[in-house]
Amino acid sequence: MTTTTKTTQNLDRYQFQAWYIKKKILMDLSQESLSLPELIQMQKDGIIILRQSTGLKDINGELIYEGDIVKHDIQSDNLEEEDWETITGEVVWYTDGFCVGEYWHPLCTVFKNTILGNIYENPGLLD
Repeated sequence: MTTTTKTTQNLDRYQFQAWYIKKKILMDLSQESLSLPELIQMQKDGIIILRQSTGLKDINGELIYEGDIVKHDIQSDNLEEEDWETITGEVVWYTDGFCVGEYWHPLCTVFKNTILGNIYENPGLLD
């Protein structure tokens, strides 16, 4: 990974989206003029749910956010690609990093990730 790629990934990590609960819309906050304390207060007041970027992109180049539902291909040195295990789950923050699914599998660039949707707009994807 080049220095430029690391720098871009670090900057991507601090991007946010907000799910507006009553309007049921997802907004990219990079163009919004609200401050982080204002956004946090809106979340406390139940107006929005903040989604932080993981800093990672899926195989299509889309940033992966908390609350995204991803197909996560778990690679193994002992298996051919067609035998890799695939899990589908929600991206969540757990202890010290972003994970996928109920087994808290680490989300990282080593694995192939594909965003399928998110828990707000596509909750049925986890059924």
